[in-house]
Amino acid sequence: MADDSPRLLVISGPTVDPAELAPELRARYELEVVDDADAAIEALRREPYAAVLADGAAFPRLPRGLEADKAAMALNTIGEGVIIVEADGRGTWTNPRMRTFAPEVIEHVKRVGVQALQVFAAGSGPITDLSQT
Repeated sequence: MADDSPRLLVISGPTVDPAELAPELRARYELEVVDDADAAIEALRREPYAAVLADGAAFPRLPRGLEADKAAMALNTIGEGVIIVEADGRGTWTNPRMRTFAPEVIEHVKRVGVQALQVFAAGSGPITDLSQT
């Protein structure tokens, strides 16, 4: 197949059998076949594809994994330190810049984050899930 052929990612499953599809698809596309959504997410992180052909059961997991990847990439490229702090004061995620700070600085930022959450919650009423509206 020529190098300029569109790339197609195929996620096999109960309704997508790559062995049955491959001859017709290989005539038009450069194929990569994976067995599950996790492998597909890894493939999509490595290279661009013109399309993804997936068993319906595998597909719903793909957008969530890729959106989380995009969010992490955006937060990692910010020049400042970023930390996600839970209401109990636990830091659940930090970008590489934040990890360069001394532990006492990170602990201070966590305390300030918890205080900010408390102030926001007290001033704004109950926090609701806006995705449900």
